[in-house]
Amino acid sequence: FKQWYQRRVRGKMEDLMTEPMVVKVPGEETSYLASVMPVSSSSFDATDVKMQVFQKWFGQLDGVVGREVRGKGLAYHFFAKNDAGDGTLAVQLQQSTDVMLAFQSVKKIIDQMLEENQNVIDQHQVDLAKSAVLYSLVEKVSSPHKMVLWDVSFMHSKTAKKRFDDIWKMVNSISCQDIVELCNEFHAKLFVKGQSVRILTVPQNKNL
Repeated sequence: FKQWYQRRVRGKMEDLMTEPMVVKVPGEETSYLASVMPVSSSSFDATDVKMQVFQKWFGQLDGVVGREVRGKGLAYHFFAKNDAGDGTLAVQLQQSTDVMLAFQSVKKIIDQMLEENQNVIDQHQVDLAKSAVLYSLVEKVSSPHKMVLWDVSFMHSKTAKKRFDDIWKMVNSISCQDIVELCNEFHAKLFVKGQSVRILTVPQNKNL
């Protein structure tokens, strides 16, 4: 998908924001969907840590999205992702039995979260997401060699370098309301026609 995006979508995103692009694949039994939108590098700098927490929250198997999507057999894999290098934000659904129903189910969760966030966002789930981000952070500097790689990674990154202890404090300070505000500013647009590009791969005999 990334290679396809780089070759065919980047630079003319607005032309592809009207209707989903559907690719029928012979021999495939399940469906895949990616909804993608461009995001500026300055936005990534300002929201990088919150993005990481949101992604962990979104991808929890026992979280609100996991229970609705995987728990009901609509899609086996589901991700919220961002790529600062490509300047893109995406939601992906993979190995789906009904990819459009799965997509609409996630959209419903997002809509409810923005309207009645306390009924959708659970503080315990957000705390688990924050813990997962902190664990990943510790793992990245768990040895002298990894600490060097940490520094090198920022040399080749478009995002600003942040100190370890600053990131730690930023993660711990994130609240449920922060997740709602982030979603309202960015991720909610992935579910609005005309604001994102949607690419679907489906079985050859599948009708949408």
